[in-house]
Amino acid sequence: MKRFPKLLTLMVVGLALTLVAACGADGVSQEDVDAAVQQAVEDALAGVAADEGPSFYEGKTIRLLVGFSAGGGYDTYARAIARHIGKHIPGNPDIIVQNMTGAGSLVAANHLYNQAKPDGLTLGSWNSAHLLFEALEGNEGILFSGERFGYIGAPSDGNPVCAVMGHAGLSGDDLLGGAAAKFGATGAFGSAFSDTVRLMNEFTGTDIELVSGYRGSARVRLGMQEKEVQGGCFGWESMSVTGRAMLDAEGDDKLIPFATAFASDDPEIADLPTIRDLITDEANKALWDVWALGYRFQRPWTTPPGTPEDRIETLRAAFAATMVDPAFLADAELAGLAIAAISGAQVEEWVLQTLRIDSETKEALQFLVPVE
Repeated sequence: MKRFPKLLTLMVVGLALTLVAACGADGVSQEDVDAAVQQAVEDALAGVAADEGPSFYEGKTIRLLVGFSAGGGYDTYARAIARHIGKHIPGNPDIIVQNMTGAGSLVAANHLYNQAKPDGLTLGSWNSAHLLFEALEGNEGILFSGERFGYIGAPSDGNPVCAVMGHAGLSGDDLLGGAAAKFGATGAFGSAFSDTVRLMNEFTGTDIELVSGYRGSARVRLGMQEKEVQGGCFGWESMSVTGRAMLDAEGDDKLIPFATAFASDDPEIADLPTIRDLITDEANKALWDVWALGYRFQRPWTTPPGTPEDRIETLRAAFAATMVDPAFLADAELAGLAIAAISGAQVEEWVLQTLRIDSETKEALQFLVPVE
């Protein structure tokens, strides 16, 4: 196959340019790096098209299954990328987004794995946390083997942030000190909504009850506004956009962040305590780090098992090109989306690392899987 060396060259060139910029080399601006990386990607794609002649994707439609409801973070990112990625795929296929909700996106992941045709025309974006629960062997609802998916890439990493509504009458210090509260969640486990709370309760002594079953983050936000629950923990990259009106509100209607999973340079949450730093036991810190691996990549784009390798490589190159496309980045900035793209190859590496955790770690993290 002629395409593989081209894509390998692309990866090397992109990495080299990024490293040069990171090292502060004279005369190399971030704009230069972005432009050079995009040109390298476009050259690789042009080479693929020239090698093959008419593209498989010409006149086709790609369907992207999003495991969460419309209006949430997954949906927002998926639609933003879908508006641009088609022009970077030889043949310029149409891209349609279909929301397939249920079990914290597990319905979509299972469907992609077991029912979608492996032809490169059906993709999925679902919660990477399910991979940890596959490793823990504690969820009978997981009907897939994570290492057999094809991984196209992810638009960002993730940072779960816990926040409480003004109407709760509780401060962050109250909650971190053990005050009782109810937080909303999309499922009993397998999402930032539920897992972050369970980890805090187990490792830091908080006393937060989970109210699960909401169909997506938009419904959790509505539950907070209607005082069904008092707060929630969900990705800052989502909260800062889809929850903006609540963050900017006053009084009872205000959503107040009080703790983050990871340190951030975003001034809105930079001064908040990180949950890892609140954990005093070193063994528990290590368990936290295993769980956190899934947040190195968020909202990954995946293909069914058995998808031809050449189509996976084409989609990976197109995804990489989209991530540095000025038009896409302008749209992302306008929408407030944080973009820190992760390659499909890197996602695949972290997936394998997650799935191969040792038996002692599995046993220690089993509390994340509630007994029905």
